[in-house]
Amino acid sequence: MSELQVIECDPRQVALVIVDMQKEGCARHGEGVRRIIKPIQEILKRFRTVGSPIILVQSVRTPDQAEFTVFGNSLRLIEGTPGVEIIPELAPLPHEFIIRKRTHDSFYRTEMEKLLETIGLKPARDAVVVTGIGLNNCVYHAVIGFHIRDYFVLVPEDCVHASRSEGGAFALGQFRSSAYRYNVRILRSESQIRFKAKGEELCKS
Repeated sequence: MSELQVIECDPRQVALVIVDMQKEGCARHGEGVRRIIKPIQEILKRFRTVGSPIILVQSVRTPDQAEFTVFGNSLRLIEGTPGVEIIPELAPLPHEFIIRKRTHDSFYRTEMEKLLETIGLKPARDAVVVTGIGLNNCVYHAVIGFHIRDYFVLVPEDCVHASRSEGGAFALGQFRSSAYRYNVRILRSESQIRFKAKGEELCKS
């Protein structure tokens, strides 16, 4: 279970990141993914209300990528197909940000770092709340990417899903370990994330 502590965040210094909540990926995750859609909708609504940045990460591929031509994976998430679209329940508003990636990694050859600078999020001061699929691959790499860049990383366990339960347990175990827990926290979206009006220290529990 997550630690019973409330994290208060200045809305100007925290962003919501929604990873790979796309039609094709969610279909592969099966019915289990349905349990995280409503909590993500709720936290998305709260972030929109306070005006915090919203970043949607979208996986896309081209048929000529080494993943398929060299390593033999089946074609998936092909750019321009309906399967790569964000699910309607979480469709971005026109002013919200979309980061497109071609691997599990939200930072590798993407605009993520440039975007963080543009919206004014600073390492060792500001936070990201990471949600989406899959907990043991794309969400995992997103969390690690923010972690090693010295952001505070909040992972609401009711807003992430793994296609394999053992993979999800591994990822959460890693995030709770001493290697990560100094700036990564596992919590619940509704009961443990609060927004400050302004000022004070970010993400002080």
